[in-house]
Amino acid sequence: MVHSNGSTSEICYTNCGVPQGSVLGPLLFLIYINDIIDNIKSSISLFADDTTLYSSSKFPKNLHLVLSEDLLTLGKWSDTWGVSFNTQNTKVLTISSNHGEHLPLIFNNMQLQEVDSHKHLGLLFHNSVSWDPHIVSLHQRAMQHVNCLRSISNFVPRFAPFSIYNSFILPIFDYGSIVYDTCSQSDALLLASAQITAAKIITGCIMTTANDAVLNDISLVKLGTRREMQILLYYYKIMFGMASPSLHSLIPKNV
Repeated sequence: MVHSNGSTSEICYTNCGVPQGSVLGPLLFLIYINDIIDNIKSSISLFADDTTLYSSSKFPKNLHLVLSEDLLTLGKWSDTWGVSFNTQNTKVLTISSNHGEHLPLIFNNMQLQEVDSHKHLGLLFHNSVSWDPHIVSLHQRAMQHVNCLRSISNFVPRFAPFSIYNSFILPIFDYGSIVYDTCSQSDALLLASAQITAAKIITGCIMTTANDAVLNDISLVKLGTRREMQILLYYYKIMFGMASPSLHSLIPKNV
C-alpha cells in the first residue's frame, strides 16, 4: 500500500518480489542479499547484482582452499534464499608471476572457467597486471566514434564536431582513467593519438599540423594532464570525506 498526505491506498498482496520499476525495488534487493557476506573468509565486493570474490596468498593451495570454501558457502546461501548464480558467466582470473596450471575451482557442481583477462565494471583486467588489453580496447572504441566524426564533419555546423567529441568520445577516455593511469608510456601515447586525430577533424586542419597547436586552437587539455587533474580532484575528495570512508582510512596519518 501507499501512504501519502494522510491518505492510504488499498492493500495489494504480492506472493513474491516487488513491482518492476519501483523506487523501492533496488533498495529491497540490497536488503535481501545483505547477509551474503556472512561467513565469507576472503574479500567480497558487491555492485548491484554483481558479486566478486578475491583473495591473495603466496601459497596457491591455501588460496584454493579459502576460495573453494567460500564458493560452498555462497552455494548454500543461494539454496536457502532462492537466489541463483549464473555459473557459466562466473570466471576465474589468477594474477600471478607463475602462469602454470592451478587447481580448478568448482561452483554449483561446475568447474569454473579460468581466463587471461576479465572485464569488471567497464575495466579490462589482465592476469599479467598490464593495462595493454584495456588500452587497446579503449582505443578501438574511441576510434570507432572518431571515424564516425570524420564522416559527418563536412556536413554539420563547425560547433557540432566539438560537441560530439565532448558527448561521445571524451567520456570513453575519462571512464576509469584514475585507475588505468598507471599504464605504460606507449599505452598513453596510443590514447593521445586518438585525441589528436579527433582534434584535427574538429578543426579541419591537415594531419601534419603540429599537435600542440591543434589542441590549443580548441582549448583541449591533453589526456595525460586531464588524468592528473582528475586524480588530484579525487584525492581532494578522499582527504575531506567526500568519497568512501574506506578510502580515507588508507591515507597515512602523517599526510
